[in-house]
Amino acid sequence: MGKANRLKTEKAENTLTSSLHKKTEKKGMPTWLGTAIVITVLVALLLTAVFFALNSAGTFNRLRVVMETDNFKVTVPMMSYMVYTEYQELVATYDNYSSQFGITISIPAGKGGTSLDKSKPLRQQYYATQDESGVTLETPETWFDHFASQAMSDVKKMLVVCEAAKAAGVELEAGDLESIDMAVAYLSLYASYYGYTTNGYIAAMYGDGVNIDDVREMMEISALADKYNKQRSEEFTAGVTDDQVQNEYDANKDKYDVFVDYIAYTFSASFTASTNKDAETAKQENIANAEKYEAKKAKYKALMEELKEAAETAPDTYAQKLLEVLKELYFEEEKDAALAKKASGETLSDAEIETCRTTANKNAEDAIANAIKKNVDTSDASMDTALKAWLTDKNAPVKAGDVYTSVKDYDAFNKEVTEKPEGEETEGEETEGTDTQADEEKKDYENATSSYSVYLLNTGLKRNDGYLRSVGHILFKTDSFRDKDGKQLTTSASFSGVMKTLADRVLAKNSELTAELMAKELLALMKEEGKLIEKTENGKTFYWMEEAVFETYGGQYTADGNVVYDNVKEGQMVKPFENWLFDDSRVEGEVSYPDAVKTDYGYHIMLYRGDEKPAWSYSIRVSLAEGQYDAWLEQLLKDTHFEKENADHLRHIAG
Repeated sequence: MGKANRLKTEKAENTLTSSLHKKTEKKGMPTWLGTAIVITVLVALLLTAVFFALNSAGTFNRLRVVMETDNFKVTVPMMSYMVYTEYQELVATYDNYSSQFGITISIPAGKGGTSLDKSKPLRQQYYATQDESGVTLETPETWFDHFASQAMSDVKKMLVVCEAAKAAGVELEAGDLESIDMAVAYLSLYASYYGYTTNGYIAAMYGDGVNIDDVREMMEISALADKYNKQRSEEFTAGVTDDQVQNEYDANKDKYDVFVDYIAYTFSASFTASTNKDAETAKQENIANAEKYEAKKAKYKALMEELKEAAETAPDTYAQKLLEVLKELYFEEEKDAALAKKASGETLSDAEIETCRTTANKNAEDAIANAIKKNVDTSDASMDTALKAWLTDKNAPVKAGDVYTSVKDYDAFNKEVTEKPEGEETEGEETEGTDTQADEEKKDYENATSSYSVYLLNTGLKRNDGYLRSVGHILFKTDSFRDKDGKQLTTSASFSGVMKTLADRVLAKNSELTAELMAKELLALMKEEGKLIEKTENGKTFYWMEEAVFETYGGQYTADGNVVYDNVKEGQMVKPFENWLFDDSRVEGEVSYPDAVKTDYGYHIMLYRGDEKPAWSYSIRVSLAEGQYDAWLEQLLKDTHFEKENADHLRHIAG
């Protein structure tokens, strides 16, 4: 594996272990729920999923009950739907990460097993051949066994919660059934798109003999369990007292005091090997670029040392010192970039120099805002290992004012070549200039990176003293308004409905479509329609919108699956998003008018929903509530009567 790919893989693995991408927080919601009703991965999976023979209507399997309680039952086709929903969601997760990082990330197996191959039947692949201690299993576990075991466990929990819901008088209402109707409608839509009947498509996705009635029945069970789970979770959370929270913290401070504040900045240098096909030209380009790379490394190392000294001697003014350093650094880089665009011998005008200075200052100010980190979780698996070890060392506890530096070199092209270079002079022969030639021939010109980091600690280990805030957003993704060649769209042909109408409004005023222009136009439309209202409170003028109205707009326009996010903590979202959300001047109901918030994803129209909570106490409250929920569920599993529980019927599921 090349070094660039290796670094990508390491980053991806860190992301997977730390759940970088976080969805809306569900209070106490168990992970086994919500899988059966979410239809978000069908298009991508249709092209890669294992297809099953369509030679049975499932009539006999519908008579085979896998699990049954007093009021609910799950047949073989319904369980098949659950098994392959488990499969599809795992595949979709890893496909998403592979797409995000630009490499193929394999789905890992258990001990002795093989990575999941989407082109092969699940029963023909081993998930594990050994137990956790390394002992060989008498009967190896297939990937089908793995998904079936998860599905059986999930369904069992769903059924006991459904029985509890029925006993409490909780039922699915019109809105719940409408959500199921919509999910089923999407199945029919995709079936038509790919030339299938609805039942043919469902059988292809979820197993031989599974039809739309089986899917609907399983969705209804899932939806009822989901509904009652939310109700009970909210009740458990509301029932936790402030005294219980404080007592838990006092008794387990080491568990909760794992957060720190610091100012961190990293200088990064990179070398990209020449791709020129002419060997001599490539060599000369590599030599020149390597010299520039080495010079940049030396410069960044010196800056790191300068900042380290400043942080140690004057921590109170360190942020200002860092800002000054970055302004000058960025200014030089802006000038170099501007000169590179000019003809040889040309210089920059005073106006161009001033533009470079203005841009550099803005970039430096943005960098400082991103460098100040508050309530960083040292238990996060994605944190750099060496940094984590320094922050959490019990033998040498860190304190405010401590400084940490890190140097990481990936100097691939400075490695010694083990084989004798072709044409090298034999011992005893002297050739003019061979020292320089030999030095260059010993360099392995691969891509290389080096980084120089400085951390000034503002606090030692503490609890998360930040706040959670709730937010709404409507996202217009940058890439959605570019064609396959990366050019901005100039027509609205690829859109329909309200999105097309909005795009046409933009094009009536502009020559092209962009995410920024779409966001601005929607804000203008909101104001025209009287939904965006100007208000003044405590000397601040802002624009306000009712939350339910904002959600309606979001449902029509956003490119994100979530319009609202509850209980967002600092560090959870991308920095520009958080900078707006956690601004102390925010007023509940405030909208980001007249400008949307720009991030790497695109442009976000934001709504501050308020609901501010102390982060440390809320996390403990939820943890205690989840403990009560787990105990409640465990008791349900013990008390609920099962008429049938026949795992042997799983053999009738295709795979």
